[in-house]
Amino acid sequence: MEGLVELRENRALTLRQLAQMSGVDANTINQIELGHRKPRPSTTRKLASALGVSVEDLERPTNGLARYLAQEAEHLDDLVEALASARDALKHGRTDYAARFLEILDSGLRAAAESLHEAHRIESGQKKKTTEKSIDDQLGELLREWQAEKIAEKT
Repeated sequence: MEGLVELRENRALTLRQLAQMSGVDANTINQIELGHRKPRPSTTRKLASALGVSVEDLERPTNGLARYLAQEAEHLDDLVEALASARDALKHGRTDYAARFLEILDSGLRAAAESLHEAHRIESGQKKKTTEKSIDDQLGELLREWQAEKIAEKT
């Protein structure tokens, strides 16, 4: 019952509030939400009724990919707004603001592309490419090289 927490939180209900509304003990609801306990059919009916959803909706597995894509779409909407603001700034002769909006747009598009590529890799079951060095690895390498250079200069 993966969607129970999401449904409860979307309705701004605490465990105790849902317990009062449904007649199901708060500890039982907590155990169900954590996946430590499978609810009885009567418990499922009580929770569904209290949340105003069907038993089928309550039992339906959540779709993590759909949720992720919705979040990414919202991020892209923000980037569209940044582009519109850059155009507006240019219209008003404010190239300084336009440049700042375009920098944000550039960073946002790069992050979105990277995120979508990673999601595709995970969904398609591909292994992560290990040939590319992470930023942390690159920085660590450069710091070690710099320290060695400083030591060499002292001798």
